[in-house]
Amino acid sequence: MKNVKNIIIGFGKGGKTLAKFLAQKGEEVLVVEKSDKMYGGTCINIACLPSKRLIIEADNGVDFVDAVNGKNDMTSMLRNKNYHMLADEENVTVLDGTAKFMNNHEIAVTTVNGQIEEFHGDRIFINTGALPVMLPIPGLMESNAILDSTAAMDQTNLPKKLVIIGAGYIGLEFASMFAEYGSEVTVLDLHDNFLPREDDDIAVEIKHDLENSGVKFELGVKISRIDDHTVYYEKDGVTTTTVADRILVATGRKPNTEDLGIENTDIELTDRGTIMVDDYLRTNVENVWAIGDVKGGPQFTYISLDDFRIIKDQLYGDAQRRVSDRINVYSLRRHYLASA
Repeated sequence: MKNVKNIIIGFGKGGKTLAKFLAQKGEEVLVVEKSDKMYGGTCINIACLPSKRLIIEADNGVDFVDAVNGKNDMTSMLRNKNYHMLADEENVTVLDGTAKFMNNHEIAVTTVNGQIEEFHGDRIFINTGALPVMLPIPGLMESNAILDSTAAMDQTNLPKKLVIIGAGYIGLEFASMFAEYGSEVTVLDLHDNFLPREDDDIAVEIKHDLENSGVKFELGVKISRIDDHTVYYEKDGVTTTTVADRILVATGRKPNTEDLGIENTDIELTDRGTIMVDDYLRTNVENVWAIGDVKGGPQFTYISLDDFRIIKDQLYGDAQRRVSDRINVYSLRRHYLASA
């Protein structure tokens, strides 16, 4: 077993920035990343940047397949840049593999070739992000039409008919985008209220804008089952069906902790499955922190970056920065929210 000063599990925004900072301070860092398609984290690979690229291309009249190819070129370039940002540091080792806790400060990494390497970390930073939520709808997992937000951006053909389950921000972004490319889009949501977190006048304008672009909404529905390409749902006591080429599930994201071996440690989780942290992002285990989406709270890349700043202040500052001090953190919103 090799001892390492710092282990960072996950190559996301906060973790990669912390790794770079510690390396430049002369500290040894091991970064473990499960997928070589995720160097740099969620934002640049499967969320903010690729989705906005596709939206802009749709607005510019670019063919869907050409837009997806362009998006892939962009994310490949960004992954390569992010990888070398760390891998070229003398004090950083990037290891492709799946990390699992053996105890509070030891992990086993199953590499891509099946070998298992064991490490002890003086400090461990959990930066594993979040995964799409798949609701327990009968037939959902068996359907050949199901997409999550990642797969939706990798389609090689534009779906003629698209059903989106979930009228949250992710679902609406995809509804707007695919409608602009020419898909016939229907959005299904359990709630009667549209965008309840927004001011009523803003929500009305957004819904009106989307409907004008051809998006159809069915709100206040209960989805009873999915039979391959057919969605069965109930509204006002009446069962209705809709058939689609693809069914996009956009019902939120959950912390990525299931296969992390947390049960082998004393690290506590919240009732929502997030890593429990204090105001300084420390878990209840000494010298173990959590960064970004895995700890719960707003799931934005700029929050993860600010998490780095809080930890940096503990290690090389006066330890005054806290989560509760965050009042205004710079953010970007969906273009139709910003313009409303």
